[in-house]
Amino acid sequence: MQAERQTGESKREESAAPLGRWQAPALISLADQAVFSGSMLLVNILLARWTSPEEFGAFAVLFAVFLIFAGFHNALIVEPMSVFGARKDAAARQVYFRHVYLMHGAVVAVLATVAGLGVVFLGGESLRTAKWALPLVIPLAMTFWLARRACYVESRPGRALGMSTLYAILTILGLYWLSYTGSLSTFSAFMLFGLAGFTVSLPAVCKALVQRRSQSPTTIVSSIKQHLFYGRWSLGESIAFALSMSILPLAIAYFMDLGETGKFRAVQILFLPLAHLLTGLGLMLLPTMSRHRVSTPFEDYASRSRMILALFVGLSIAYVVPIIVFGSNLLTLIYQDPSYLDLVSLLPYLGLSAVAGAASAAMMIVLRSSERPDLVFLSTAAGAVVMLLFGIAMIAAFGAGGVAAALILNSGVTAILLAWSSRSLLFQSAPAVGHRVEEGANV
Repeated sequence: MQAERQTGESKREESAAPLGRWQAPALISLADQAVFSGSMLLVNILLARWTSPEEFGAFAVLFAVFLIFAGFHNALIVEPMSVFGARKDAAARQVYFRHVYLMHGAVVAVLATVAGLGVVFLGGESLRTAKWALPLVIPLAMTFWLARRACYVESRPGRALGMSTLYAILTILGLYWLSYTGSLSTFSAFMLFGLAGFTVSLPAVCKALVQRRSQSPTTIVSSIKQHLFYGRWSLGESIAFALSMSILPLAIAYFMDLGETGKFRAVQILFLPLAHLLTGLGLMLLPTMSRHRVSTPFEDYASRSRMILALFVGLSIAYVVPIIVFGSNLLTLIYQDPSYLDLVSLLPYLGLSAVAGAASAAMMIVLRSSERPDLVFLSTAAGAVVMLLFGIAMIAAFGAGGVAAALILNSGVTAILLAWSSRSLLFQSAPAVGHRVEEGANV
């Protein structure tokens, strides 16, 4: 009997130990995302207050286009790194990071070149000068995003918190200086966004590129093959996701005007902290779930997957309800410009879309950690297609009402298809994984 009690106590201690080990990293991860989200939120609010709705709308359009290019970078560089980097030992990971930064350099060079050619077709008086910031910012900002994500792959969220804190200080002080000197514009604000991020990430880049030689069998060719093989599905998914995120401000700018785009962005900002919170949790959970997928029984993995889904949906509901109830008061308090209340009717639809998006984000973590980017791609692509086929037409025909319908269509279709795709992973019916990217000797 005593032996049984001791056995039970030891099992409880073993089960409690992982919780203790993950409490501190989880708190640091949340703090990091709070700092990063807070800085982005404050930058957007200050821009909206210190510039006109048209100028703020131009910034929103540029950022929307930037997200489309970021989709390519995320698919080819960031997401494969989160999956494969977490499974490598320390020596192999350092060599692998060097390969990642070299691949990153090649990819952002191509993206910046394409952006430089593409901005020629962006029209509008407010975008005439501002649009040339896009090809300059792409390599700068994406370097910061990559370096910050690498901290989570190494299970070092404290480094990410330090980077985010310094980034927040640089961007907020820089924005204040631009406003004080009368230099604040869409171009200068967007350049600040890129330069601050690159400055913060520079030490991490140098450390990865100048490391000593290692005996790791990881080669640049094998790393490229891994990323390309995984990215063939992830690429389509990231582009589809970026399009679904970016098409609304672009369509509003085209069928309405840049001022309406600025107003939409101002309302959308109220949900930005939730998006960043879930992103922060995802940064920590994707590498963790990727390890669990190959090292723990499937029943445990399925249980963790259901917990993540419940957590994301619960957090989103708790956040969205007060925003919908007090949204008008918040908009008045934050912007002190009555014109930003013109699209307040979109709050319930943005809130419902945010809850569906939270559920989708949780299911994407589950599918990605099981190396099923093909299923994530099909689901997000369907949402993007619905947006392109019906959402844009609704915006053109019904204005703000069409924006509401487009929001629900896109997020609803994506969430439903992701739920269908991940059902076996969530409910302990171990699937044939398929489409796995073998690492071979590089683990």
